[in-house]
Amino acid sequence: MKNVFDFFSCKSWMILRKKSFDIFTNKLSLKRLEKDTTWEEALEIGEYTSNLYNTFFISQVNDYIIIDNINLERDGSTISKDISIDDDFVFNMTIDIWVPYMFTEIYRAGALIRRIEYDLNLEQNKIDVSEKGDKSQWEKHITYSPKSPIGYDDFFFPLYFMNSLGIEMWQIGKMIQGNVSIYQKSQ
Repeated sequence: MKNVFDFFSCKSWMILRKKSFDIFTNKLSLKRLEKDTTWEEALEIGEYTSNLYNTFFISQVNDYIIIDNINLERDGSTISKDISIDDDFVFNMTIDIWVPYMFTEIYRAGALIRRIEYDLNLEQNKIDVSEKGDKSQWEKHITYSPKSPIGYDDFFFPLYFMNSLGIEMWQIGKMIQGNVSIYQKSQ
């Protein structure tokens, strides 16, 4: 299985508290297809499903639920607004190291309260940074450690952000070596 940086090098995912998970599954009319399968098996199942865009891979670390879906880069904003009710936070993240590009969004009470986006500007050979909203409490504690073995540390900001949420790199590594549940939208 891949290391953490390889695993997340081209991925879109959401993070929400365990208590918000029922809101998420109800809002999207999801039903569980598989429980306790490995990430490797789940991703293989995902490759062969005719309904990949409606397939969600769900894992848990501490009190957080990690939701992986190919459409979250495009649809994550709408979903996050819909499920971030009251004072609970929802995090929507994407890394595409091959572009390279990344963003991290924070939602609360149905609204986007923070967005950080990095994009490589090839013409000027620099990273363009776009920010909306005030810096979050978690950004003050971000450290870029361990370094990515493939470089582009800035573009792995979402992983370092997860670390500041209390989801440490070793826990993320354990998660991708562990089991996942597969959910799919009901037809």
